[in-house]
Amino acid sequence: MITIKCQIGKNVIEATGDTAKEAIEQIGFFQGLPGECPECGAPVRFTFRTPQSYTYYGLECTGPDHHTTNFGQNKEGGSLFYKHDKWASYKEN
Repeated sequence: MITIKCQIGKNVIEATGDTAKEAIEQIGFFQGLPGECPECGAPVRFTFRTPQSYTYYGLECTGPDHHTTNFGQNKEGGSLFYKHDKWASYKEN
């Protein structure tokens, strides 16, 4: 068993696999994520929500405008990928 740790912003991520290849594939996804919001520079956090029975995974910044982006999901296998799209903004009332 191989374990790799990395830090993305304030989040510490740990990936494990039976081979180095498996662990690197897992950690590679997380290392490709921004550690801070590309729009305002605020720290980011992971999000998960299920509105109307649809499932969304993504990132949200902790800044006042709450920039957010969703991950894409592969049809086969269901793995996630970061789309590098422009982040949407919404302000809390």
